Amino acid sequence: MTQSSPSRSVIIVGGGITGLTIAVALQGSGHKVTLIARDAPENIASGIAAGMVAPAMEAMYESDPALGFQRLKAAQQAWRDLMPLWPQSLRFLWPEVLEGHSYFVWPEGEEGPPESLRRTGAELTAISDDLRHGLGVQADLSAVRVAGDGNVSAMILLEAFEAHFRALEGVMVRGTVERVEAGRVHVAQIGEVTADEIVIAAGYDSHRLGVSNLSPIKGHLLDVPADRPPVVMRGAAGYLATRTDGARFGATMQSGQADLAIEPDIVADLKRRARALFPDLDLDKAVPRTGIRASTPDGWPLIGRDPASGVLIATGMRRNGYVFAPLAARIILALVEGRERLDGGVYRPDRF
Repeated sequence: MTQSSPSRSVIIVGGGITGLTIAVALQGSGHKVTLIARDAPENIASGIAAGMVAPAMEAMYESDPALGFQRLKAAQQAWRDLMPLWPQSLRFLWPEVLEGHSYFVWPEGEEGPPESLRRTGAELTAISDDLRHGLGVQADLSAVRVAGDGNVSAMILLEAFEAHFRALEGVMVRGTVERVEAGRVHVAQIGEVTADEIVIAAGYDSHRLGVSNLSPIKGHLLDVPADRPPVVMRGAAGYLATRTDGARFGATMQSGQADLAIEPDIVADLKRRARALFPDLDLDKAVPRTGIRASTPDGWPLIGRDPASGVLIATGMRRNGYVFAPLAARIILALVEGRERLDGGVYRPDRF
């Protein structure tokens, strides 16, 4: 990808999947990027996430599944569009991630999916012709197969993107950002840092830096040892996302909660649900994790320039950070380079 505009200096606040993806896209396009991250990847929502790039399955849980599928599928396409900018070490993963599949499963012994799954399955059929029926995940489990869904190990992806950003000579700073305004950021540990453009991509923490219309959603999930091929399996009781380094079962959606405390009752319920769907999982070795997602009033991201402050914003991805991160990178890259944004303004931060 060639850069068609003068090089700009950019500060990105936030070291999760969104901030890192934007950083790699900008630095790889010839801009000079400083990425400021407060926490290590394993301690942020992106590091705890299941890493799903699964538009069909995620769309079923939207209030308007058809619109959800359209938007999530378009966001997934951005992974392909920016392929030349991604780390070489990860490119072999993309066919699995983007052309993978997920399964819609129900517990052993049931003749078919419960009514709630039939309803959402019918909604999927209406928006996608990718459904394939009657394929078993294993001998004792019934399932519906959905093409075009995938997932990736969150930590492997985050670590590879950070290493690639550094290899491109991007600057990585660990610090706590206290204030943000157009052209300048104040970092507790080092003082004021300036740049042509500032991007806030700090998840729910973005609200501390002046981004409005964000609310927290706490999520519990379980790290589970699993010896299965990488795939996403979802039922009414939850999902199991298996990766090369284990699996994650989840997840709760606790709206309005912004604490990271592990809640024993919720963990016990997660284990009960996991056992009902996947009785072979070793739940005695499951490790509970929590993270905070950022949501907006309509459930869709905030991506673009805040007219009041002039600061660029990329946050509010809710549970779909791994789907939307490259689309955010495309939009922010276009705005930094003075080009027309590529989403028609659908995700403008001032739409409320």
